[in-house]
Amino acid sequence: AVEDFESILWNIINNQNFQIHMFRNYLNPDGYYLGDTEETMREKVIREEMKEEMKEEMKEEKKEESKEEMKEEMKEETDDSAGVNLMSGLALASSVVAVSFLF
Repeated sequence: AVEDFESILWNIINNQNFQIHMFRNYLNPDGYYLGDTEETMREKVIREEMKEEMKEEMKEEKKEESKEEMKEEMKEETDDSAGVNLMSGLALASSVVAVSFLF
């Protein structure tokens, strides 16, 4: 009778342990369970910080790329406007010369 009682108690304990783990995983699928060891939590925090740093670096790189693109566009616009100014100046000079021949 005592042996049967002991096996019943072990079955209850095993069943409850299984239920605890299943419920813990259900509540916290990402694995940030407070019962984790300190080392495991530290590793997770470091990993998350590294992800954030990488995201920030990527944002900075995109900003730098967009700044470079804007500089290139402005340079092209400046070059174009200089050419337009030159052409306008030549057109004005030629019209002045043409008008001076008329008089």
